[in-house]
Amino acid sequence: MTTKTVPLPSAEITKNKNTAILTSEQTVINGGLAALAAAQTNLYSLSSAQVTDNKNLQTNQQALISFLKANNIHDLLNPSGTVNASSLSSTLLAQYNTLYSNYTNDQITLTNTTASVNAANAAVGALGTQITISQNQLNKNIVAAAKGKPLSSTVAPGGLANAAIPDPSLYTYNIPMVSSAYLNKGPQVDSAGNSALIVDPGAYQQVTNAWQSSSNGTFSGAKGSIQASRDHYSAAFSQNIFGSTSSVSLGNSTYGFKFLYNPTSVDMTWGVVEQVNPSFETSGQDTSNLISPALAASTISFSLILNRIGDMSYLNDSGLLPNVGNPYKMAGTPSATDLKDIYEKGTMYDLEFLFRAGGGTNAIYTSGLNGSTADKGFLMPMPIELHLGARLRYLGRIAALDVTHVIFNERMVPIFSTVNVTVSRYFDNPTSA
Repeated sequence: MTTKTVPLPSAEITKNKNTAILTSEQTVINGGLAALAAAQTNLYSLSSAQVTDNKNLQTNQQALISFLKANNIHDLLNPSGTVNASSLSSTLLAQYNTLYSNYTNDQITLTNTTASVNAANAAVGALGTQITISQNQLNKNIVAAAKGKPLSSTVAPGGLANAAIPDPSLYTYNIPMVSSAYLNKGPQVDSAGNSALIVDPGAYQQVTNAWQSSSNGTFSGAKGSIQASRDHYSAAFSQNIFGSTSSVSLGNSTYGFKFLYNPTSVDMTWGVVEQVNPSFETSGQDTSNLISPALAASTISFSLILNRIGDMSYLNDSGLLPNVGNPYKMAGTPSATDLKDIYEKGTMYDLEFLFRAGGGTNAIYTSGLNGSTADKGFLMPMPIELHLGARLRYLGRIAALDVTHVIFNERMVPIFSTVNVTVSRYFDNPTSA
């Protein structure tokens, strides 16, 4: 006996397709609602930090003004003063530098926090708008499906899925060391007469804000960083190269690895383009910037020190020890997750951020041995930004990395390590931000 396959009626086929489309659209909206809730939580947290930062600024500004008036020092904040700050005794000058450093650092912190609040507020608004548009379209499709009309998918590139992509202009960095671990002596201190340049870990949330002078011409402390390339993330996301149905995980943030100490020396090499026409090059008509062996031979190398010895005196497996004040000088309060990771991983906590910065959107995975990590045992040629100074900023990839763990604690957690990094240059497009 033969079995004959009876095809489904066209109306039933349309119904099944419509159901799949409606389910897909509802799933996207549910994801958008979850992203909106997370964005609102982030906005609330940043707004609370903004209030705290503003209070700190007002407190330190008043302390500085009181000091200026008490010592009759002429300054923008005390224009009626007659004493030049450079003529102060060493004791008073040290107090003056400390108060001014606290004041300018608070200005930078508040500026960064305000920028983050604005960006978070915009993200909430964008998600809300896209959810409303998608929900309205879903409602129309539900009515159309009830009438038996065939539907077409409305989840298109640039829609709700794109709106939930994290803002690549915001970075998550490894937190600084405890304040006591920072140096207060060196050529930068000697040249500026301000130890805060070394002691301050640099409370920026965007490395492009580092090494910026304040209104009175002084500089706040800042540490360099390696971070995911903002421009390349933005281009990839805006072009939706992953596709609207891709399973690629875009993560919740773009990452940066902030140096704990700035390098004391930096080696730079430049490759040379071979087989060129000297006359044509001299004419200035060659505007091409091809990736060539010469560019691949252009490198930047330096060594870093990672020091988490001091942190271990303040931490346990739950975070900060009971009845211990916050030993970290940074914008906001360190999270319990960061503190526990430092306790468990030591300097490998910092290296995790380097792996995340250079690992792209799929950097983090779950290892069978080490749990959640970005250390896959190899490096990817992802574009990264290297920020060494105000005018020492480069686009490249991590070409070589070696680490020596010098000191371990009793749990065999590395707490003092040296890192050698080589970055191969990429051509930095003139249209880059």
